[in-house]
Amino acid sequence: MAVELADLSYELSDDRGSCFPGSTQRAHIITVYWQEQRVASGQVSGDSDVELQANIDAYLARTRLTLP
Repeated sequence: MAVELADLSYELSDDRGSCFPGSTQRAHIITVYWQEQRVASGQVSGDSDVELQANIDAYLARTRLTLP
C-alpha cells in the first residue's frame, strides 16, 4: 500500500487537533482514511471488506488503540 502507517497516525492526530476522544469516531476515521488511500492508489479492486477490516485491526494492534 502506498500510504505508510505513520501517515495514518499523523492524519488522526494532526490537522484535527488532538486525537478523537471516542473510539467509534476513531475507528470510523481510520476506515474512511484507509478506504480513500486504497482508492487513490488503485488497490480497491479485488479487496473485500474482510481484508480491509483485517488491515485496520492489525494497525490498531500495533498502535495499541482500543475499540469497544
